[in-house]
Amino acid sequence: MSKLQERLCEVVKHSLSSKTALPLPEGGQLLWQWFCDLHGSRSWRANGPNPISYGEIAIYRQVSGWPMEECHVVALRAMDDVWLTAYYEQQKKPKRGELALPALSDRSMTTALFDAMFEVE
Repeated sequence: MSKLQERLCEVVKHSLSSKTALPLPEGGQLLWQWFCDLHGSRSWRANGPNPISYGEIAIYRQVSGWPMEECHVVALRAMDDVWLTAYYEQQKKPKRGELALPALSDRSMTTALFDAMFEVE
């Protein structure tokens, strides 16, 4: 991971947890703009956001005309991973006034356990 990529990932993480913005590193302004553009057109599914795909990056590159190299794509994906991780971590926390969900069982589901759950007397 390059220093620029590390610093941009720190900026993404900080922007999600603070109201103050960290300054963008020198040379990172264009990557930040690309990330913001791609993030703004992110697709969502029922459970939350989808990662920014290589296809979306390729189409963005073609439409925008920016010459992206492999290191740029790697940095964009790393920034997206940081954003997605923070998003899903936030979803695990109960909101104020809500009860936390019970912990998942360590037992694996078996046919006997399934039948016992739905046994009708």
